[in-house]
Amino acid sequence: MTTPILARTELPTGEIAVRGPFDLSAATRFLAGFGPAGRPDAASEPGVLRLAFPSDGDWRHVGATIRQRPPGEPGTDVFTTGSPGPAFAGSSDAFGAVSPLRPSPDIGPYGRSSHDPASVAASPFATGPADSDRSGRPPSTASSAVPGAFGTVEVEVSAPVEAAGRVLAQVGRMLSLDVDGSGFTGLGFRDPVLAGLQARRAGLRPVLFSSPYEAGCWSVLAQGMRFSQAMRFRRRLAERYGKVVDVGGYRVLSFPAPGVLADLPFEPGLADFRTARLRAVAKAAAEGRLDPAELREMRVADALERLREIPGIGQFSAEQILARGAGHSDFFPRADARLHHAMREEYGLLDSVGPADLELLAGAWRPYRSWAALLLRVDRDAVPIMEEVMAA
Repeated sequence: MTTPILARTELPTGEIAVRGPFDLSAATRFLAGFGPAGRPDAASEPGVLRLAFPSDGDWRHVGATIRQRPPGEPGTDVFTTGSPGPAFAGSSDAFGAVSPLRPSPDIGPYGRSSHDPASVAASPFATGPADSDRSGRPPSTASSAVPGAFGTVEVEVSAPVEAAGRVLAQVGRMLSLDVDGSGFTGLGFRDPVLAGLQARRAGLRPVLFSSPYEAGCWSVLAQGMRFSQAMRFRRRLAERYGKVVDVGGYRVLSFPAPGVLADLPFEPGLADFRTARLRAVAKAAAEGRLDPAELREMRVADALERLREIPGIGQFSAEQILARGAGHSDFFPRADARLHHAMREEYGLLDSVGPADLELLAGAWRPYRSWAALLLRVDRDAVPIMEEVMAA
């Protein structure tokens, strides 16, 4: 939740060049309806999203105020390296000087991009290798899309200047802006089902947990527990062990850092086994075993195996942590029964069609299989992630 406060200071501000369709308002609406985020107020201020979270690496509590600039709107120069991702304003160094606070622009929603089907068919993103050969690296430098051609996302960082670069990069990952999405719309030209999903959820990319660590903690809370009850425990943990961060003049609650939950004491109503599993996830994060970049670089099978080594993390949880915590954009969730049901419904398939055949069908979504899977889940009005009872 957010609470306004009076004190304001000038903060480091950076920009992320967007490749491919993206609508910040779609992301905020998703976040507001996504119970595990604990942010039903996320869409309360049009055109602005405020986040607070433990930062990658040092786990200090930081915040970000996020706005979107449409293509061509005058703003601070953005310096990039030719691939999607963050850059701070006012310097040719990727994370050099910072700019003063600027007022919020009036941002409207974006529509779908206008790709030529012929050019999409020739795109290097039209097909991709098998999971065993493909890492979770964003398909960036292979694209001919111009950085910022779909606008930019402005991020006002509530953190010390020396941490601003890491925070900006983390926000990019959380909003899936570190992935070149310029080829995603073109997949719909060959798949009418996906085209319909893209039209109904225009500009929506996966909105991630702040880290694989936070995704793992939610998976432990959700296992075998009613959704509303899991939400209450998550809120209690954040209030007792997290921190309130001043984010652009508002107080926003940040999830506890791993070093705190690694020593989590007994919590009334929380079973001992669940407390032990939360400690195990926190310990893995503190030891560096949940580094998002490393998980994305690994083969999918190896990354899932590493995640399953953590007590309480089964196949379903591991897949969701990889997709919605680390931000791997291209693998098929083999244990997601809700997704499989949605695919059978949308594609008019028999109930007897199993995960192996559905995975073959999903091959047409490469290299955005995780993105397409999210659209299916959201469009079917299912809880987007981790409500199922998950095996330990």
